[in-house]
Amino acid sequence: MSRNRNLVAAFGVLFIAWGLLGALMGFVAQHIPANLHFPLLVLLVLILIFIPLIRGAQRWTALGAGIVGTIVAIFELYELTILPSSAVFGPAVALVFSALFAFFAFRAYFE
Repeated sequence: MSRNRNLVAAFGVLFIAWGLLGALMGFVAQHIPANLHFPLLVLLVLILIFIPLIRGAQRWTALGAGIVGTIVAIFELYELTILPSSAVFGPAVALVFSALFAFFAFRAYFE
């Protein structure tokens, strides 16, 4: 098992935990527009699916996780542009987690 795959799984878990914390604390309901709730849920589920898959040896799982991580990072950048400056901490941390998820997934794909 490669170190990159372990890091992808770790940052995926951190991203899921951060997203669930934001939902439980009311951040998503208060600051994120309602039309973005469903895409956010779909992206969370996709990362949740790729966490156990990335631990395998198949190469396509790393590519899929990298693509999903890139899409999530773009989504988080969009959230940063529409939120007021007092509410950017949550998406900024999620952007870091998703960018690291995608980075290590692509590193696992190319090794």
